[in-house]
Amino acid sequence: MPPDVLAELMLTVTGSSLNAELVERFLTVMQLYPAGAEVVMHGHPDLEGGTGVVVRAGERDPRRPVVRVLYTESGKPLRPCDLPLEDYPELSIDVTYIFSKDAVTPLPTKKGSDPVQVARRRAMQELASPLICG
Repeated sequence: MPPDVLAELMLTVTGSSLNAELVERFLTVMQLYPAGAEVVMHGHPDLEGGTGVVVRAGERDPRRPVVRVLYTESGKPLRPCDLPLEDYPELSIDVTYIFSKDAVTPLPTKKGSDPVQVARRRAMQELASPLICG
C-alpha cells in the first residue's frame, strides 16, 4: 500500500479508532512521498496527468513534497522543473511507483552494455538536470 494511501486511511479513522495526537506525530516522521517516488499530478490544466519524481519532502509540510516535473500526460518530455507543492495548493499528486535499487530490471540496450548501469545513469542525469521551469 503506498504511504499516501495508508496516511489517508489512518486519517479517516482518527478519533474513532486511532488517537489523533499519535497519528499526527506518526505522519510527521513517516515519509508519505519518499524521494524517488514516481507521481502523477492533478489539479492544474498544464500539468494534469503529467508525471514527475519526488525530490524531497516539503520544508514546511512534509505532506507537500518538492516534485521534479518530467513528462506530460502523453509522455512528452518536459524541461525538468522542481515544483514545491507547498506553494501550489491547487496541485495534488498520486504515487504510481516507489523505486528501490532492487526494482531495477534490465532494459534492452546495445550488445555489450550493462542495461542497469544505463538506467541508473539516465535517472541520475534527470535528477541532476537544471532546475529551470518553462
